[in-house]
Amino acid sequence: MGFDPDKEQRDTVLRAIQNGRFETIKDLVPKMGLNTTAVHAHGALYDVYGTLGLGLMLFCLRAMKPELIWKEKPIWLAFWAINIGMFLEIVLSLLPVGLMQTYESISVGYWSARSSEFMQTDLMQTLRRMRMVGDTIKVSVPTSSPSFLNF
Repeated sequence: MGFDPDKEQRDTVLRAIQNGRFETIKDLVPKMGLNTTAVHAHGALYDVYGTLGLGLMLFCLRAMKPELIWKEKPIWLAFWAINIGMFLEIVLSLLPVGLMQTYESISVGYWSARSSEFMQTDLMQTLRRMRMVGDTIKVSVPTSSPSFLNF
């Protein structure tokens, strides 16, 4: 009775299905630790919790002094600038780099996708610099808006 890779793979998949996990660890290894992880982290952490925190803070500040009149346009502009900036950061930089790393990891190997030879190519450098477009919109537009309050 020797090692049968097909039987081993079938057993692993069957165990995953029985346990309710449809992706095995072997399937996930080429994807973990690449820029696809950063896409999830930025999208989930900032877009969900950061935006929720900013919204809650704005709600509380408005409730603390209901007699103040708030300018709606700067709030609207800041909201859309933050969200469009985050979207551009992910679509122009993080996602393309992550997808290229994933392809390299699957076709050549994980070591190659993380190597400096792959990450320092001109295309990868350009894609990483494209992140500045979204970052600039996300940071500069809300901070350059005039005061939210009418004093």
